[in-house]
Amino acid sequence: MFLPCLLSLCSEEQQAYWVPAARSKKVLGCYAQTELGHGSNIQALQTTATFDPATDEFIMDTPTTQAYKWWPGTLGRTANTAMVIARLLLPQESSSSSPPSYKDMGIHNFIVPLRDLHTHALLPGVVTRDIGPKIAFAGMDNGCLELHAVRIPRANLAQRFVRVTRQGVWSRVEGTHSKAAYVTMMQVRAIIVVHSARELSKACTIAIRYSAVRRQGFDDSKTGSELQILDYASQQYRLLPLLAASVGFFFCGRAVLTLLAETEDALLKGRKGQAEVGALMGRAHAALAGLKSLCTTIAADGIEECRKCCGGHGYLACSGLPELSGNFLQQCTVEGDNVLLTQQTVGYLLKSYIKWRTGGPVLDEECQYFVTAADGAHAEGLGEGGKGLRDEPAVLSLFSRRAFATLERLALRLQSLTEGEASLSQAGAWRRVLVDVMFVSRSHALYTVLRHFAAGLQSLRDGNDVSGVGKAGADAAFIQVLERLFFLFAFYHLSKEAGDFLELGLLSPEMVARVRGEVEILLGEVRPDAVALCDGWDWDDFELKSALGRWDGRYAEALLASAKREPLNHQDPVDGWDRTWQPQWKVEEQMERARL
Repeated sequence: MFLPCLLSLCSEEQQAYWVPAARSKKVLGCYAQTELGHGSNIQALQTTATFDPATDEFIMDTPTTQAYKWWPGTLGRTANTAMVIARLLLPQESSSSSPPSYKDMGIHNFIVPLRDLHTHALLPGVVTRDIGPKIAFAGMDNGCLELHAVRIPRANLAQRFVRVTRQGVWSRVEGTHSKAAYVTMMQVRAIIVVHSARELSKACTIAIRYSAVRRQGFDDSKTGSELQILDYASQQYRLLPLLAASVGFFFCGRAVLTLLAETEDALLKGRKGQAEVGALMGRAHAALAGLKSLCTTIAADGIEECRKCCGGHGYLACSGLPELSGNFLQQCTVEGDNVLLTQQTVGYLLKSYIKWRTGGPVLDEECQYFVTAADGAHAEGLGEGGKGLRDEPAVLSLFSRRAFATLERLALRLQSLTEGEASLSQAGAWRRVLVDVMFVSRSHALYTVLRHFAAGLQSLRDGNDVSGVGKAGADAAFIQVLERLFFLFAFYHLSKEAGDFLELGLLSPEMVARVRGEVEILLGEVRPDAVALCDGWDWDDFELKSALGRWDGRYAEALLASAKREPLNHQDPVDGWDRTWQPQWKVEEQMERARL
């Protein structure tokens, strides 16, 4: 995040020095936001940057143990510079007899040198440590940072959007938005959505390739040959919806990167008014929070399910799946805990809902479905009109109506909790409904993924390539395969979350049963293309690092080769045998002789 921060938050003059230094690796940077005491609540961060007008410097301090920066990657032993998030304190006029007073200007970004660029020794007042072993990601030195009266030049305040004069006067750069500093966080969340598609597809590739060559259990033919485990419906049910999810997340990631580019263009280039920029920021923030939460949850759980689908071999490090799972798990927490992020999404949805219900302005793309979903009489019905269940508009309509209904139910519950004699405060009511908030966010995000999935399919039908940029003209057969994945993803989650649709009166029990039957049919239709779909991601063996997911399918030979490379097998008897077990046996032999 260090380089994106420089590009997004620093002035052109600052970028002229810092960006080339970072790209040449002269400056090894990290992003130091999270503290030992606070992560998600950015406004409560305690690290301070106090301006000293006498020296034209900021004095950086972590005043309490809770203020120590904790978790930034490369901070422990590698980084020599940090983009530190701290509270800006500006001196206020006071009498000579009273202690100096300072005005807290809130959270700002500061470039803080940590180590000498030549010797790599820590600079005075700076203390860094590696925070120790983690579940995985052992190659990353996540660290702790203490700052004790560390002085940096005034010019080291990130100055693209705000300035502090030599006299200590703060000002915002004309034409910039107050939320501009959040753009880097949104960039990372967008990348995480894309990353979810990629890492889940890797796990699917390993598990599906292995399932296509691993044989277990005899068929009922006269030959008595063993079945590929991918031919079992249970294995298909566990793996193929995850493959569909990876493709859906791909199209979703493509869409959020486009939204982010539009937001950055408006924010950083001043091409829209303050109100328009604020609305665009709100929409992007809400969309990315909900999608990051949903996509990483499904991907993390999915990668682990892929490992389980490989049986005992999936537990081996050489399968590639334990490392893939362990490394990805962090994505459920970094850049916002997945449960907390649901509050940010639903807060935006509620504000938009209330504005719309009270005759407010036209809704943005994130909430446009409110209008059609609220008018249930004109909603597309699943399985109506002789179209069958595989009807994209009807599927999208159904999921949008579920999302809207859960949101409206939440709004009414909040209203009831804050009215009457036993009413709660707004904050108290919000805390009471946080479980509902999680489900509202999931419903909205799931609809959003399906919306972008469908838009991606339409883009292919219109003759665009998979990236959505060039004209490639995908053939009809390929599009049909992706359409099956769309319906598999939709109907799988519909059947898993059927309680919502039944409770809200959106589906009958008979229709839910039909949907479950359609999932079974789709699994059989996707099965012949499963390996080819994995190959379409174009992961090579080096990237997968898996004995089970090899392109040539020779998993048994790869497992044996891995065992032969194991250092424990390089010496026989194993080193230490003569110092551990052998002496015990000698003692037992001596005791036996003594008894004789």
